[in-house]
Amino acid sequence: AAHAMAPNAGQGANSALVDAAVLTEELTRTATVEAALAAYTARRRRRVRRVQDAADRLAQLAHWQGRTTTRLRDGLLRFVDHRAGLAERLVRSTMQEDPAELRRLVRSL
Repeated sequence: AAHAMAPNAGQGANSALVDAAVLTEELTRTATVEAALAAYTARRRRRVRRVQDAADRLAQLAHWQGRTTTRLRDGLLRFVDHRAGLAERLVRSTMQEDPAELRRLVRSL
C-alpha cells in the first residue's frame, strides 16, 4: 500500500492495515491474482481518496495564519468537537471499511 496523505489525521498506518485485510480477502475470493488486484483497487480507491482528502483539509486548516483566521478555525473545530452528532458523522464519512466486516476479515485470516 502506498497512500500518501498528511499525517494529521493519523490514518496512514490504518490504511495499510485495512489494505492488507482487504487484499487478503480478494486474493482468497478470486481465481487469479490479476482479478484480485482489480477487485482490491475498485474497492479501496474511492474510500482511501476520501480519507486523503479529509487529511488534506485538516492540513490546510492547520496552516491558517493570522489572528482572525486562526480564531475562525479554532471556533470551527470547537463547534465540531461539541456537536457529537456532527463529529460522529465526520468520523463515519472517513471510515474505510465497515468495522464489523473488518473484524470478520481478521478472524478469517
